[in-house]
Amino acid sequence: MLAASAIMVAIVSLISGCGAASSSDATRLGPVFTSEPGGLLRFPATAGARVWCAARGPGDTPLAVTWLADDNTPLTDLPGLRRVFSNGTVEFLPSAIHRAGVDASKWEVRLVAGEVRAGGIAALQCRVSGTQARAALWYRRDEPLQLSPPSPVLTVDARYLVAGDTLLIRDVTAADAGEYSCAVRNELTGHTRRAPPSVLTVLDGASSSAPRLASASRHLTVTSARDVTCLPWYREEQGRLQPVEATASGPVWLWGGGAALCVTTAAATVQHTGGAWLCKAYNVFGDATAQLRLEVDDDLSVSLAPNLLVGEAGSTVRLNCTVSAPGATLQWLHNGAPLPGASGTTLVLRGLARSHAGMYQYSPPEMQYTFIEQALRSGGSVALRCVATALPPPRFVWLLDGQPLQQSLPRHRYSISEERSASAVGEVVSVLNISATQPSDGGQYTCRAHNSRGEALHSARLNIYGPPSVRQMAPVRAVAGENITVLCPYAGYPISEVRWSMRGAGGVVGRTGRVRARSAALMLSPALPADAGVYTCSVSAPAAPPAVLDVEIQVRNPPKISPFMFSPELTEGSSVQVLCGVSSGDKPVYFSWLKDGEPLSPKLQIEEKSLNEFSLLMFPQLSARHSGQYTCRVTNHAATADYTATLVVNGILSLLFTL
Repeated sequence: MLAASAIMVAIVSLISGCGAASSSDATRLGPVFTSEPGGLLRFPATAGARVWCAARGPGDTPLAVTWLADDNTPLTDLPGLRRVFSNGTVEFLPSAIHRAGVDASKWEVRLVAGEVRAGGIAALQCRVSGTQARAALWYRRDEPLQLSPPSPVLTVDARYLVAGDTLLIRDVTAADAGEYSCAVRNELTGHTRRAPPSVLTVLDGASSSAPRLASASRHLTVTSARDVTCLPWYREEQGRLQPVEATASGPVWLWGGGAALCVTTAAATVQHTGGAWLCKAYNVFGDATAQLRLEVDDDLSVSLAPNLLVGEAGSTVRLNCTVSAPGATLQWLHNGAPLPGASGTTLVLRGLARSHAGMYQYSPPEMQYTFIEQALRSGGSVALRCVATALPPPRFVWLLDGQPLQQSLPRHRYSISEERSASAVGEVVSVLNISATQPSDGGQYTCRAHNSRGEALHSARLNIYGPPSVRQMAPVRAVAGENITVLCPYAGYPISEVRWSMRGAGGVVGRTGRVRARSAALMLSPALPADAGVYTCSVSAPAAPPAVLDVEIQVRNPPKISPFMFSPELTEGSSVQVLCGVSSGDKPVYFSWLKDGEPLSPKLQIEEKSLNEFSLLMFPQLSARHSGQYTCRVTNHAATADYTATLVVNGILSLLFTL
């Protein structure tokens, strides 16, 4: 991963009396990027790629550009892989694997059509294995289908809709039966490949079963349903389920009477589409519910206005920062130093004086200095140093192989100092000192700088010459569906190999796949119940017996709550019950209820009954005070899950007639 540090800059100048900025003001501008790469570079390993970055200084003076790796160290040449040029260009050379003649063309595409009832909605899925590719064309028999990109104008009434790798066909008739095919385009090489034909079967007669749900996804997700008469959509916002308001012009619109929900990817709205979406389908034979979570990845962009500001002495001026991500952390700097008390997207300078003149910047908290990997002889001392800046000033925590130091190092042999820098506001220096080092002190050390706005991490190995050893580890608890990385806490130097294996699996964990290992790191992405078991870390040295450690990994299943809702037609005086059930998760589970974020008050006279996997909330007689947001909270040993529904109690209108 590459990191290009782009800091937005504004210049504040001071004048006495009234006046206008002259053209010479431009010579006082700070560094400005004139050419900047995007946040993601994708290229075929067979061809390589080049990226470039350029900047200018005062008077259009060209500036030197330094590329940084993800650990904040300057990027350098790697023979056969990467070249870094002095003009700001980085070249990635073709992969050595492909230069050796490995066949990169082995990837497959196939179409899954299946069957559908007449009058329903067909879902044809184009599946690709072995590469990254997307469906480019769809065929019926040998004729390409004329399809428009999804939009509220072009496709809202169309019979066909392309949703990622899926083709949806509405109001299916017998004439739609037959062979279909898809052609995909490799996103890296540009090569196109067509799937063998697949037959869509259209069944006669009305459906005699409950709805069936199918889903299709790419960057945004669309859910489709077949044999469905009604499809209301809901979205989880701030932990609560709300009906989706679809409009003819977007950003959310419906297709096929609700069989598919489309979300625009416009930059102004895409950040607000992430989260949980839910579809409920009904017919006379039953219902079905599908819930999915949409994750939106978008490049972070920032801008600062005005870039050059000239103000009178004693006046008030404002600098405005615009960030594409609403939750981004900001830090203001003046002439490169953090500005005390400055926060938010607007910086206000009151009583303008000469001390205010200069360059203002904003950036997230970051490491300024970090330690590097090193190898030492035992018996000596070592000092590991980290420097970070942030507002408010950060605090430091030190870890060894992801665990607190006191679990691995004797307390009398290490000390941690932490001091605020006198030369820069918000800068803190933390030093870990280890005395009388031993081979068992080796491992991956981490300094973590954190404050209320975020954190920054840096890790590197400290190697002490000696035979291999592995420190004991307590059982590791993972939550199903979440990613987890387990570090083998080994020490010793030099080390020839670190391997992970799973007891009973009959082999070493590979470097690729969902369960993979890279040196000391064992990664489950994500962890699944089948991953639970005993894993062995084996550390080998050139001239010493190997060290072995068994680690038990427990995978626990978090509770999953089945969606529930209140009827919108409830009135005062009526009664209602709502059931909160758990569809999956480890037992036992514990239920609790909240109203508007607070525990239920006895004054509400609401009854609750819990029984193993569900909880029943009963309202004997509704009144206006019962209206609100009701949250069912379920907890087990793995995690806590919440689900919220809105109860609206409608009043009764009474009319009095006088004769």
